[in-house]
Amino acid sequence: MEEWLNRRVSAEEYPAGDMPEYPAHELVQHVAAKGVQAGALVALVATPVVALLRRGRGGGGVYRPVQFWAVTVGLGVSSGMTYKKYVDGVLGPEGVDDRAYRLSKNAGQLKMDHYSVIGAGIGATGGAILGGVGLRSVLSGTVTGVALGSAVYIAEVAYAAYLEQEAAKAAEALK
Repeated sequence: MEEWLNRRVSAEEYPAGDMPEYPAHELVQHVAAKGVQAGALVALVATPVVALLRRGRGGGGVYRPVQFWAVTVGLGVSSGMTYKKYVDGVLGPEGVDDRAYRLSKNAGQLKMDHYSVIGAGIGATGGAILGGVGLRSVLSGTVTGVALGSAVYIAEVAYAAYLEQEAAKAAEALK
């Protein structure tokens, strides 16, 4: 496994010359980012539910534990799915190269990652300023920021799709 993880691909091996230099690193980074994004979004949605279920039994202070477990499960599931593909032979060097190349060219994927990183930075800053509990507040703010950045991107894509549908309806009505 280590061989393909650290395999360097020279630009001359691919006609376009724009293959990521370390394709497996690109894929692992993507898998980790998606695990954190999914876990952060689940935590954002699950926290109110957990707080309601714990009402009367110390419902306060559930956000950080929910964040921790949601992100941990998200990372575990995304990593496990990738490892299963590797074990099943789907992710040999060619499969990794193909996936890494497509990831590096997927504008929507890159935009969501950028939104998540910006959200993480804003969340970490907010956690550091408002938290007052040190690293826990910064990490909690970071996860919240990732969730909000991801949610903003998802909302943007959904709104663009809605506008596209409305434009199609209007064009159809004019016929």
